[in-house]
Amino acid sequence: MSWEVSTMRCGMSFFNASVYKNCLKRYWPVWGALLLSLVMSLPLPVMNADDAYDAAQIVRAVGGYGGIVTTFFFAVVAAMAVFGWMYNAKSAGFTGSLPIRREGLFLSCAAAGFTMLAFPAVVTALLVLLCGAGACGFGEAAGLAFEWLGKFLLLSLCFFGFASLCAQLTGTMWVLPAVYVLLNVAVAGFWMLISNVLTLLLPGFGGGLPQLAADLSPVVNLFLFDWGDIWFPNWLGLSLYGLFGLVCAFLGLCLMKKRRMESASDTVALGWLKPVFRWVFAAGFALCFANLIYLILMQEERYHYAVMAVFLVLGGLLGWLIAEMLVRKSFKVASCLKTYPILAVLLVVLVLFCATGGLGYSSYFPDASEVEVAVLSVPGQTCNTSDPAEIEAIQSIHRQLAGDRTPDSSYGSIEVIYRLHGGRTVARSFPRQALTEQGKEECRQFFRRQLRSGLELLLAEPDLLLNTDADFYNGEDWHNFSLEDADSRELLRRGILMDADAGTLELVNTYFLGEETRAPGDAYYTLGIHSWRKRVADEARGPGAWDDPYDGAYYPFTVTPEAKNTWALLEKYGQAWKNDPDFP
Repeated sequence: MSWEVSTMRCGMSFFNASVYKNCLKRYWPVWGALLLSLVMSLPLPVMNADDAYDAAQIVRAVGGYGGIVTTFFFAVVAAMAVFGWMYNAKSAGFTGSLPIRREGLFLSCAAAGFTMLAFPAVVTALLVLLCGAGACGFGEAAGLAFEWLGKFLLLSLCFFGFASLCAQLTGTMWVLPAVYVLLNVAVAGFWMLISNVLTLLLPGFGGGLPQLAADLSPVVNLFLFDWGDIWFPNWLGLSLYGLFGLVCAFLGLCLMKKRRMESASDTVALGWLKPVFRWVFAAGFALCFANLIYLILMQEERYHYAVMAVFLVLGGLLGWLIAEMLVRKSFKVASCLKTYPILAVLLVVLVLFCATGGLGYSSYFPDASEVEVAVLSVPGQTCNTSDPAEIEAIQSIHRQLAGDRTPDSSYGSIEVIYRLHGGRTVARSFPRQALTEQGKEECRQFFRRQLRSGLELLLAEPDLLLNTDADFYNGEDWHNFSLEDADSRELLRRGILMDADAGTLELVNTYFLGEETRAPGDAYYTLGIHSWRKRVADEARGPGAWDDPYDGAYYPFTVTPEAKNTWALLEKYGQAWKNDPDFP
């Protein structure tokens, strides 16, 4: 007698055509909506393009930012469709009982989801090829269409792979898009929240988004991409993100093999992930709560350490309780607070770190001999120098700024940046209130010296083309005009440099540095001098062609009524301009 029991054989181990076809057939509105949106945004506008340039602009614009928005949205919609069976206990139990291995289920569903994104893109590319052939020729239209298609597919692979991983982390349909969006921006978001706390509490901290934080936040980094060729990110960057999507899909497969089907309807589907969720949610809620309440009550005044500590601890407690309610789906969560004091201590340590100057962060500045270039920047004025004496002048200003802890809600800031010989950069940013009267005077003298020497260099270089933008205020109205190279050079030589030596030119940031020589209603000019560098070996453009854009030299300043030499020349040029019949 045989004790063997006959069982149903598994048709394929890693792919099931029936599951694949059923997903495409059942969820056709997903890929239908994507196809409609792509056809409306690409082939039709390309068909109406006037020439090859307009057609290329349309395709590349959609392929850049438009492709990111479209794939980001439809990737999670496709994941919700093909993995939706996991979020209902009845459908999860039925599907799990099918004679299909977990690998087959995942790969069949994932293939169907990616097809929902890829098929509309292929159809759209073919339509772009047909519609663009008239505007730019078949060859160029083919290049544009398939370039767009390749990059759209890489974006789709990145976001759909990530959405497939997120689908395994939860057992609730409507939690999936929230998890998908939050994890896409999690690293950059956490950094910005922590950065705002540090900006309010740690002297010298200037915020900003480090490249590493952007790299670990896919959708954020794609919007910050260095677009290589007119709104398109480069192929290497997109290929890396496509590889990232494949890695996420593989991790999703690994998690699905370990997933319990009974976790359908759970907020967090994996048991080991529940404490991680609680800690991350509570920390993020604490930072959001503290930043918001501090902003409302303190008006962004800085250095109120005890106040921020209270807000962080209270926000962390609320976040901890909310996270536990979401996990347990119950309001009975009082017993979950045993480990919360650890998070509270860590939040207080963050405040203490700031209160003590960040273990020397605020007061640190490199030795002058190590500095290759130093930069001092205030609103409206930025100067850099490699002169040892000027570097020491910047460090003198830095010492005064680092020692001040006066509460200040001003958005204005003074930035000090050092680029060291080894390539390292040291940057510090301080509120304007930290600038003492002595510091303001040192800043004014520094910027005047930099302005004088920079303007003199413009005249010393014969291969520069100069242009002056002038804004004239006559006491009632504003008028503006510009001067070409010859007049700009005459103005520099016979007016501006002479008045700079006499001290009758005023920096444009006088309100910031505490210097104001104009009375209300006084007439004055605000000037900005640009320079372009001459190309002498550009055969394609002809000898003596001018480079565009300008090489970065720009010097803004204000001409006061006491600047007699500059004023006389500007009146001369301005009066000639006013004779134009089009002058209002």
